[in-house]
Amino acid sequence: MRRIAIVLLCALALSGCFQTTTPLFGTKDAVYPIASGTHYVQYMLNKGSWKEQARGTITLDHGWYVARSKDDNDTIRFLLKQWGKNYLAVAQDEDNDKQPTYLYGVMRPANGAFYEYGPQCRDFDPHALQKRGIVTLKPRDEENCAPVSVDALQTIMQMVLDSSAKPDEKYVLLK
Repeated sequence: MRRIAIVLLCALALSGCFQTTTPLFGTKDAVYPIASGTHYVQYMLNKGSWKEQARGTITLDHGWYVARSKDDNDTIRFLLKQWGKNYLAVAQDEDNDKQPTYLYGVMRPANGAFYEYGPQCRDFDPHALQKRGIVTLKPRDEENCAPVSVDALQTIMQMVLDSSAKPDEKYVLLK
């Protein structure tokens, strides 16, 4: 079963993501549009149609959402920050050295669901983003971009939405 994550594609491989070693926003800036105890169904876009991937429950723990999959007992901690009609999302994970890392995406609510966009750094020109002062790049690791601020993250996510990108995931909230 695929891993449940707000930034699913990044969390699997930790390559090509927009990620930082400390979160760009925390619980003081977070909003909580999803009630603790809400059940969800996760879908992945597959050949033009949505295919169910997992079911689980979202709870709150010390100000962080925790999504727990019933199918494979996977968990992910995440926060949402209001951004117009959408939400910036940060998911807490670990890198290959077991160090904390924070992965970013945008969630777009519509029709009783949240559509997740988890952009990859390679979707853009990383060096152009760096020249604009939007991201930093690690030497020899130019596929992982670190947004320099919340404003930079908003710029990146707006670029994603303006590109007519398709969402990576859909989360339907159940009553």
